Amino acid sequence: MLHKMSQNNYHMKKESKSKYPWNWNQISANIIFGRAQNRCENCKLTNGSIIERMKNDKYRYISKLEVDEMYYDAKKESCSILKILKRRGYVKIILTCAHLNHDERDCSNENLKALCQRCHLNKDRSNNKLRAQINRLSPYQTKMEISTTA
Repeated sequence: MLHKMSQNNYHMKKESKSKYPWNWNQISANIIFGRAQNRCENCKLTNGSIIERMKNDKYRYISKLEVDEMYYDAKKESCSILKILKRRGYVKIILTCAHLNHDERDCSNENLKALCQRCHLNKDRSNNKLRAQINRLSPYQTKMEISTTA
């Protein structure tokens, strides 16, 4: 079944787009809205929900009344709802489609998983740490390491 992903839900850096297949929007939408049923496949949080994170990976969903109050506050203060969320320590859950093997070209169902921000960050933590270390090296050091390991 094909699922339509609104452009509001699709965020990708311009320089990253070339790494993904031309139909990435459709592929990721099928994973997020189809297979995952709009929930994180790891922690089961619902896409678009607003939560308060607490200790020990616990959370609570924010009630509709609280959300309505935040929209009212944002309008009154002429600021974005995200600013109000951040001030109160709340998070809006946004699902993304993660590549389990970190290869953006491998779009097989087994390699893709719908994850919320926290689960995606935790999954990529060791890879991100390695990339940060490489980025801190000068171009000369990086070339040296590549040539000595190749």
